[in-house]
Amino acid sequence: GDEDRAAYRAVALRALTEADPGEPEVPRQWPRYAALLPHLGPSGATRGTDTRARGLVLNCLRYCASSGAFRDGAELAARVRQEWATAMAQDARPMLDLTVVQGDLLRALGRFREAYDLDTGALRRKGSARADPLARLTLESRHLTDLRLQGRYARAHAEQSELVSETLRTLRPEHPFAMEARHGLGSGLRLLGHYEEAYRNDMETLHTRQETLGARHPATLESAHACARDQLLMGFPHEAEERQKIALQLHESALGPEHPMTLSARHTLLRCRRHSGADGGPRGLGPQLAPLVAEHQGRYGPHAAATLAVMTDYGNHLRERGELTLARDLVKEAGDGYRELLGQAHPVVTAMLTNQGLVRRDLGDEAGALNLFEQALAGLRTPLGDDHPWTLGCALNAAGGRDRTGRPTEAYELTRDTLRRAQTTLGDDHPLTLSCGIALAADLRALREPEEAARAEEDTLRRMSRSLGAQHPDTLAARQRERPYWNFEPFLW
Repeated sequence: GDEDRAAYRAVALRALTEADPGEPEVPRQWPRYAALLPHLGPSGATRGTDTRARGLVLNCLRYCASSGAFRDGAELAARVRQEWATAMAQDARPMLDLTVVQGDLLRALGRFREAYDLDTGALRRKGSARADPLARLTLESRHLTDLRLQGRYARAHAEQSELVSETLRTLRPEHPFAMEARHGLGSGLRLLGHYEEAYRNDMETLHTRQETLGARHPATLESAHACARDQLLMGFPHEAEERQKIALQLHESALGPEHPMTLSARHTLLRCRRHSGADGGPRGLGPQLAPLVAEHQGRYGPHAAATLAVMTDYGNHLRERGELTLARDLVKEAGDGYRELLGQAHPVVTAMLTNQGLVRRDLGDEAGALNLFEQALAGLRTPLGDDHPWTLGCALNAAGGRDRTGRPTEAYELTRDTLRRAQTTLGDDHPLTLSCGIALAADLRALREPEEAARAEEDTLRRMSRSLGAQHPDTLAARQRERPYWNFEPFLW
């Protein structure tokens, strides 16, 4: 009867809670959580009336977020929220913990608006978060992730800096949340284009995580990956490639070859190889990018952020190899996907226009290409400013478009301004700065200033040979006087 079923459920629930390893972020425990997951509903664990059962459910959701079982986790979190809403107040501590992990799962699935609404609702209520500073800080941290995903980089960074300061006043630097907050600070710096600051911050976080959590912990791997990305963006592709090779091996051995973090690490390594010039012969990285696109589409669907980033890189690669029809389709699909995911006014959506412009240019539509280049440039200046690396890259392409449509003076003026800004923002030897130097020499030749052009070209080629290598594809192209351009390689964190 009913009493027997209730007794059975109580025994099952006790057995389940005792089987909780208590380490949902540790990969070796993931098989145990996977085994527990199907029993949560039948045992009544999701009802929210038992304290230990609530802890088990939250740990199972954290396992889903850590292991990459995002869809299963999001479905479970939605069911749990419905059941818990009848058992406790919206601002009770377990509901706040549920909000944090549910938001993580929604963001991982690209459901950014839902995560934002969830987090802002919880922050408005606060409730027990007022009595628990760590709960409040954790909620605020997730809200700032939401703001970064919306493209509100400056505001998010200012508030993240305050969050880190407040965190370090109350917690030790090696506390897991303190390290997480520092990691979020690095993401904000990277999105603002402050790559050196991001690298210094991320290296400190990496060292702390290595000492505290060990080299194979997912949070440590996250930091190792961030450092390689920072190095690549700083203009050190060879060093970034070496670091990322090691990071990828650790990802594969600790998390497995199909884990979302491993796939992301593999994508970053391909970006490093492209920029270091080690792109593997005449077909380049195509044989590696094509299956990575397919793997992302199969695992996440065609319109997830990770899929769109790989698709963009593959489209840029195909354009450079002259496969223009497929390149055009991929770049357009990625641009449309980002617009659907992020909204029309997002900086990533705007910057994607410059990639579409490069395809138009190579298809022979110079006027259409220039229109897209100028749209991207104007659209980034307001939210990001004139000195942001994405703005500078779009300016380089717009100057090239002006040159190709018979406006050499306007091209020169924009290139000269962009070079000056790139030198200040990125340094004299950054690849984007060097591209601007080669472009300036081309503009000076077009304006019949051969001596000044020769000086600019000679100085830039010397720097390119020293920093990238004499046989690097960009150096060889510059010697052939091919005008440089900039590919936008999107990232959201």
